[in-house]
Amino acid sequence: MLPPSPKNPPANLTEATPAYKFRVVSMLFSLLLFLGIYFGMIATTVWVIRDAFSKQNDNLILGVAAVIFLIFLVKPLFKRQRVNRDELIEITREEEPAIFEFLDALIAEVGAPRPNKVYITHTVNAAVFYDSSALSLIWPTKKNLLIGLGLVNGLNVSELKAVLAHEFGHFSQRSMKLGTYVYVANRIIADMVWGRDSWDDALRRMSGWDIRISIFIWAIIAFVWVIRQVLGLLFRVINLLEAAMSRQMEFNADRVAVSVTGSDAIVNGLYRAGFSDACLDYSLGELSDAIDHELYTNDLFYHQSQAEEHLRTLAKKPEWGTPPSVPKDNPGAARIFDADDDSRPSMWASHPANTAREENAKEIYVPCEVDARPAWALFTNPESLRKRVTAHFIKLAIDRDYEPSPASEVQAFIDQERAETTYDAKYHGFYGDGSINLDELDVIAEAIESDAESSEELADRYSSLFDNVLESKMEELREVAKELRQVHTFLSSGDRKTSFRGRKISQGEAEIVISDMADSARKLSDALIPKHEDIVRTHLRMAKILGEKSFEALLFRYRFQQALQVLTTVLEDEEATLQDVMNIIGQEEIEPTEWAMAKIGLEKMIDSLSEVRTKSEEWAIPSMASFEDGRKLSEFVFEGCNSTEIEELSQLLVLDEVDGDFLNELIGYYQQASGRFARMRAKSVGGILALQEKTASQWREKVGPS
Repeated sequence: MLPPSPKNPPANLTEATPAYKFRVVSMLFSLLLFLGIYFGMIATTVWVIRDAFSKQNDNLILGVAAVIFLIFLVKPLFKRQRVNRDELIEITREEEPAIFEFLDALIAEVGAPRPNKVYITHTVNAAVFYDSSALSLIWPTKKNLLIGLGLVNGLNVSELKAVLAHEFGHFSQRSMKLGTYVYVANRIIADMVWGRDSWDDALRRMSGWDIRISIFIWAIIAFVWVIRQVLGLLFRVINLLEAAMSRQMEFNADRVAVSVTGSDAIVNGLYRAGFSDACLDYSLGELSDAIDHELYTNDLFYHQSQAEEHLRTLAKKPEWGTPPSVPKDNPGAARIFDADDDSRPSMWASHPANTAREENAKEIYVPCEVDARPAWALFTNPESLRKRVTAHFIKLAIDRDYEPSPASEVQAFIDQERAETTYDAKYHGFYGDGSINLDELDVIAEAIESDAESSEELADRYSSLFDNVLESKMEELREVAKELRQVHTFLSSGDRKTSFRGRKISQGEAEIVISDMADSARKLSDALIPKHEDIVRTHLRMAKILGEKSFEALLFRYRFQQALQVLTTVLEDEEATLQDVMNIIGQEEIEPTEWAMAKIGLEKMIDSLSEVRTKSEEWAIPSMASFEDGRKLSEFVFEGCNSTEIEELSQLLVLDEVDGDFLNELIGYYQQASGRFARMRAKSVGGILALQEKTASQWREKVGPS
C-alpha cells in the first residue's frame, strides 16, 4: 500500500527547466558531432580499402594499412559492458510480493516504465543500472532497479517511496536514453584512446619486422596516436557536458519524488541516508574485528542499527540522523543542510550537493502527510532477506564456508570491544586517533627517579590535564579536520565552485586552501605534544609513589603502545611506495628502468613487512578483552603470514615472477597488518587510560586530600 501523496501538486512541477533543456541540446549536439566523426572515419576507411584494392589502383600496402586501421575503429563496437552482479541478489515477485505491489503502484503514479529486474544488496543505495553495447545506440536498454537494504534499514516508508520515485523519475526521463548514448559513446572513445589489447600487441611486434614493412607500421602507429589525442579531447568535452546534464537530471528526478511524496520526504531521506551510510561503515569495521575471532553475524543490519546511538555519542550529536520536525509556520523555508555543506552520501557522490538538492526540492514547497512506519514494512519476508544478504556478503568477503552466530551474540563481543576503545568524554577526543606521543618516554621515566614534586603540586598538575583549554584546542582541531574533509569532497566532486567560510572558491583555490589547512592542523597537533608528555609524566609519578610494581606496569603499557605506533609507522611509510609501484605496473608498456624501480619498491615493501613481523614477535599482548594473556603480537597481527610466506614472495621477486596473485598476496598482508595494528592501538590506548584512572584513584587514596 502506497503512503499518502500530496494533494494537488503544481501541474508544472516536473517539467524540464530551460537549463535542463539547454544542457540536453548541448549534449545531443556533442554526441552527434562524435557520431559524425566516428562513423565518418569508418566510412572513409572503408572507401580507402575499396579504392586501394580496386583494379585501377591495386595498392596492397595502403589497403592493408587501412584494414588495420578499420579494425582499430570498429573493435569497440563488439565489446559489451556488463555491470558486475557479484554482490547483488535478484528478488522476484513470488519471493517478495509486497515490495513488487508497492513498486507497481509507484510506477503507475509516476508514469515510469517497469524495471527489467529488481536486485538487492547490503549497501545504503538505490540506483538504476543497465548493461550496454553498441546495440544500445539502436535498441532500448533494459534498465534494472537496485535497492540497498542498508538504505531500507534507515528510512521510513515515505522516505523510501521518495528515493525510489527519484529512481523511477530517471526511468521516465527521455534524457535517460541520451545518457545511455553518452555512456556507450564514452566507452567507445575510452577504448580507442586508452584501451590496449591484442591489436596494439600485434602492431608492436610488426614494428620490429623488416624495415620495408615496419616503416608503414610505424606510420599507422603515429596516425593512431594523433587520432587518440583528438578523441581524448572530445572525450573530455563530452564528459563536461554530460556532468552538467546529469546534474539537471538529478534535480528533475527529485522533483518527480516531490510530486508523489512532498518536499520533505526526499530531503529527509538524503539526511537519513548519510547517517545510515556512516552507521553501516562503522558496523562493518566492528564486524571485521569479530571475524578475526571467528564470529560471523547472521544479520548485518542489526549491527547497523546498534551503531546509531554509539555514533551519536561519539560525535556528541544526540539528534544525528533524525530529521527535525517540520515547522508549522513557513515550512518551505526550513532547511536541514547548512548552506556551506557540500556533503552527499557516498553512494551518490556524483550527485549535486545535498544543499542544492534541498533548495531544488523546496523551491516550490509541496506539503504531504508522512507514513512513519519503518521501510521494512514494505517487504513480505524482511528477516529472511536480511539473513540472505548478510550471508551472501560475508561469503564474498571471506571466500570460505562459515558457521553464522546470532547477531545478539556477535553484538555482545562488539559491545565489549567498544567498552575498551570508547574513551571518556572528559578527554575531549584527545586520544581519538589511537595515539599517544611517547617520543620522550625514556627521558620522562628517568626524570621520575629524581622528581621531588610535592603531593599538592602533583594534584594541581593532575587537575589541569583535561581542562577547558584542552577542550577548546581539540574543538579547533576538529573544525579544521571537518573543513579539510569538506574541501577534499569538493575536489573529488568535479563541481566548479563551493561555499567555504562564507565565500565561493574554485577547484584551483581549493588546492591552496587544503595546503594551508593541513599546515594549520600540523601546528595544532604539534602544540599538543607537551600535553601528552605532561599526562604521561603525571601518571608515572603517581605510579612511582604507589610502588615499583605499579610504576613498571604503567611503563610497560606505555612502551607497548610506543612499539605499536613505531611498527605502524613503518607500514604507513610504504603506502607511497605501493602507489608508485602500482602506477608503474599499471602501464601497458613498462620500460626496463621503470621495472627496475618497481622491483626496488617491492623489495623494500617485503623487507619492511619482514622487519615489522620480526619486531612484533618481541612483544606479548598485555591484558585485553578477547585476547589470551601473553599471546604474541605477531600471532595476531600476522596471522596466516609467517616468515616462510614472506620469504617466498622475496624469491618470486628475484625470479621476476610478479603477477596479480603476487601483488594481491603482498597487498593483503599489508592491509591485514595495518587493520589489526589500528585495532590493537585503540585497545591499547583504552587499557592505558583505564590504568591511568586506576593509578590516579589509588594515589589519591594513599596521599589523602591535598
